Amino acid sequence: MEKKNKKTGGQRDARNENSFQRIETHLYKSSHRMNNGQWSVYYLAVFKDWTGKNRRIRLSADLKTARILLKDLEVKNDKKVDLDAEKKAKQQRENAMTIAKWMPLCEQLPEMHTKKNGQPRRSLDRDNQLYAHIIRLMGNKQLAEISRVDLEAYKKTRGSETLFRCGKWTKVPVSSGTIRNELAALRRVLNLARLHKTEMAEKNGIVYQVSDVSFEGILPNAHTRERPLKASEKKTLLPACAPWLRRLLIVAIETCLSRGDLLRLTWDDIDWDEGVIVPHGGRKKTHVRQVAPLTETVRTILEEIKQELKHSKIGKLAITGLVFIRDDGRPISGNAVTKALHKACKRTKVRDFRFHDTRHTAKTEWARKGIPVEAAMLAAGHSSVQMHQAYVHLQKSDIAKAFGTSKFYNGFKTESEASGNG
Repeated sequence: MEKKNKKTGGQRDARNENSFQRIETHLYKSSHRMNNGQWSVYYLAVFKDWTGKNRRIRLSADLKTARILLKDLEVKNDKKVDLDAEKKAKQQRENAMTIAKWMPLCEQLPEMHTKKNGQPRRSLDRDNQLYAHIIRLMGNKQLAEISRVDLEAYKKTRGSETLFRCGKWTKVPVSSGTIRNELAALRRVLNLARLHKTEMAEKNGIVYQVSDVSFEGILPNAHTRERPLKASEKKTLLPACAPWLRRLLIVAIETCLSRGDLLRLTWDDIDWDEGVIVPHGGRKKTHVRQVAPLTETVRTILEEIKQELKHSKIGKLAITGLVFIRDDGRPISGNAVTKALHKACKRTKVRDFRFHDTRHTAKTEWARKGIPVEAAMLAAGHSSVQMHQAYVHLQKSDIAKAFGTSKFYNGFKTESEASGNG
């Protein structure tokens, strides 16, 4: 039986598994067998620096990379660089609070999930998409070092990129509105870092500094759409649409329901006796309660759909489900609506019109009819007067008609007409 070494306590075999080998001047290879039986190998720089201090610095597990790092160390030593100060600065940078480190901590704060008025944020998934690009381009940036130069660089970079959808880059350029939302999200993150700086230090022992960078003049101007469908455009666009799309557009203009809410609308959401449509759970986008009007035009369309389903192969199963479906009973996708509307607009030369603009059209027509603001807000699912006003686009002719100040209304006549010469 092999005798055990008294000093090592029988660990001689394990010690012999380790090796320290000189490769070349100042470069050494260290290797040892781990518990799983595999070998761990890395290279070190061993030399005496310009101050006379012996140095033993771990470089890399790759020989080629280790030689490059060793060469860099030799150059710094020749230039009499303070390696201790450089190492300390590197550690400070590694331990500093960066955007990538702060984001997971920030997501745990209640303010990240609510608005200033206490309401829940409308889309946490959308926020995560915004944060993903911020981390991708500025993740390694320290909170204390963010400057206007960094913000301008982010704005320029995103402006030159295209949208990333379904796991790949598309050909659609990033809009100024998207860049504005991303920078606004970054501003919110920095504000929360300042607000909770003392709390993080006291409760979690996390100490950091935050830059006082100003976003004034950095955010792109907000682009508010003002695109209600004109009466003349409606006359040409609706007949050019497929029957299913025409019904969607008409119901959208009459009810102010969004595309997503229309496509998820069920027969149970319709109150035929009260004459209203109440989407379950409120608007999908904001979860705000919406009570849309069930006008005679909408009733007629829904009755037609009901009769068609009743005599189709789909049968009662479809009647108890979604209102707007394909011929085979499957749901209609938002992408299909967008493509069909684009083709119809192209044929009729109706420019810059999107399905979302039906909400602008509905709110504008309600204002022309004199629908009270409170009723219009509830019917559209808007919780603030400011948002309501953003969807109403009255023209000069609407003001003149409302007050009866134009010659075209209330029997007004020109002087020539009054004298009988007109």
